[in-house]
Amino acid sequence: MVGVADEVDRLTVAGSERDEVVRLTRQQELRQARYYRGLLESQRAEIDEELARDCALLARHLADGRSRRRMPRLRESVRRKRREQYQIDCLLESLNMRFFQPRPMPLPDHRFTVEIEPTRHGYRVRVLELDQVVTAVSRDEAEMTAREYIAVSIGMAISRIAVHVSPARSVT
Repeated sequence: MVGVADEVDRLTVAGSERDEVVRLTRQQELRQARYYRGLLESQRAEIDEELARDCALLARHLADGRSRRRMPRLRESVRRKRREQYQIDCLLESLNMRFFQPRPMPLPDHRFTVEIEPTRHGYRVRVLELDQVVTAVSRDEAEMTAREYIAVSIGMAISRIAVHVSPARSVT
């Protein structure tokens, strides 16, 4: 015959086993998070090196004036690397928020105002401070397209740029 005291002992043993499993799972998750954080940080370092090289090359071509043919390819390469850098930063931020003491995120250094106007084949995004226009495929991508363009133009990480969307001016 099983008494109430025996039932409590059995529940206590099951509860402690469950706690141990949870603790082991948490340790494994932390180990995995440390591994991925290290991997992301090394990828970020590689991207930073490539970006520095491409930005220096772009600056040299801008100053040179002779090699204008390579400029669009270099700008596109810098744009892609800035976006990859931003994506890695977002992943690192998420990982740190979940598993580690979150580092304070720096606030954007620059704030730009953009106007977004629909066109027949997408959206025209005007960056007012730069007096430049860039085209976006969809409304959802318009802000990121503007941030990428600004990042390449001023040579700064996308995460350091804030974009404020203002209503488009009506032409009368």
